[in-house]
Amino acid sequence: MAEGGTYNGCLIDAIGRTKEEAVFYRAITQYLTATSGFNEAYTALNTACADLYGAGSSDCVNVKKALRSVELDQEGACSGLPSSTPECNLTEAPTITSISSTVANGSYKSGKIIDINLSFSEAVTSTGSATVNLNTGGSCNIDITGNSSGSCNYVVGATDNTDRLDVLSVSGIITDQDGNTMTNFSPASNLAQNNQIAIDNIAPLIGGVENAQTYRNDVNPIFNEGGATLNNTNFVSGQTVSEDGSYLLVVTDNAGNSSSANFIVEKVTSSMNSLPYTNKKTGQRLSFYFYGLNLPGKLKSRYFSLRLNGQKVKITSVRNTGLYIAINTKLNYRKWPVGNYNLSLGYNYKLKKIRYQGSANKNNILAIQ
Repeated sequence: MAEGGTYNGCLIDAIGRTKEEAVFYRAITQYLTATSGFNEAYTALNTACADLYGAGSSDCVNVKKALRSVELDQEGACSGLPSSTPECNLTEAPTITSISSTVANGSYKSGKIIDINLSFSEAVTSTGSATVNLNTGGSCNIDITGNSSGSCNYVVGATDNTDRLDVLSVSGIITDQDGNTMTNFSPASNLAQNNQIAIDNIAPLIGGVENAQTYRNDVNPIFNEGGATLNNTNFVSGQTVSEDGSYLLVVTDNAGNSSSANFIVEKVTSSMNSLPYTNKKTGQRLSFYFYGLNLPGKLKSRYFSLRLNGQKVKITSVRNTGLYIAINTKLNYRKWPVGNYNLSLGYNYKLKKIRYQGSANKNNILAIQ
C-alpha cells in the first residue's frame, strides 16, 4: 500500500508511508475493536481512507487494491471456502463469461423446466428483478447465488418455439462489490454455443389423408417429422395403404407433440350388409361395388367369378360406371350358417391381345344373422 508494486495479480500505485499510516491510525481509533477480524479490518481501512481522502479517490482505489491483493476481503482458510483470484479492476463493470444448462440436448415442449446458469467475471448482486430473456420469447428471473454465478429455471410456454435455445439479453441492474453496473450483456459464450436445446410446440403435419374421411382408392399418408404408427404398427411416411379397413394414424415428433388422423379405406362395398338366417330356399339379389378397378372394354359376367366364404355366387350382370364396377348377383343361401362372410373376386379375360386378370377381396362384407 505504501510503496506500490504488483502482488497476486494486482498492480498497486504507492500512496506513501504518511498516508498509509494515517489510514491505519484512523481505522484503529475509529472503527476497529478488540474483537475485529480480517474482514472487519478490510471494511474499516476502506472507510478510513474515504474519510481522509475521499471515496473513489486514486489513493482509496489503491488502498482497496492492496487489501484485496492479500485477500483481506475473502473468507480465509478457516472458513473452509476456497480462495478466489483477487478482483482488482475496481472501475470495470462485471460481464457474463458463459451461459449453460444441465438439460440434455434434444427437443422439448410446453411445461419442460430448463435451468439457465450464468457465470460472471466477478461476484455480483442484483437490484430488483434480474431477468434472462430468451429467443423463444420466454424469460426467467435470475437468482444471484454469489461466487460469481447465478441461475434461473425457464418453464417452456405453450407458444414458445426455436430450433436452438439461446439468451438474447439480461435485464435488471447487476453490480459488483465496487458499485460498477453491468452494461454489456453479450456473453463470451452463449447457451447455443454449447447446448443444442430445441423448443418445439408445433405438432407434426399430416398429408395424403384427412381426419374422418372415407377413401375409395389406395392412399399414401405422409408426415413432415417424427415417427408414426398406423393401427399401432410402425408406419413409414408415404407408404401405401391398400387394404379396406378403418385406420388410425398417429405421428409423434421428438419433443412429444403428436397429430392423428382417423380414416377409412373402402374400395369394395355391398348393397346390403346383412341378411336374416333361413332354412328355406331363398333368393336374394345383391350388388357389390368395386372402386378403383379400372378394366377396359365391355365387361361380361363370364369374365368374373365371385365367392362368399368359398361358396360360389351367381353373377347376373356387370356394369362399369367409370367410377366403380358393379357386379350384380342372385344369392341362394338356404341354410347358410350364421356369421360373417368374406368376399373374393377373380377376373380373367382378353381384349385386343391383352389379357386382364386379377383379384379383389373384402372381409366381413356380409353378415347372416
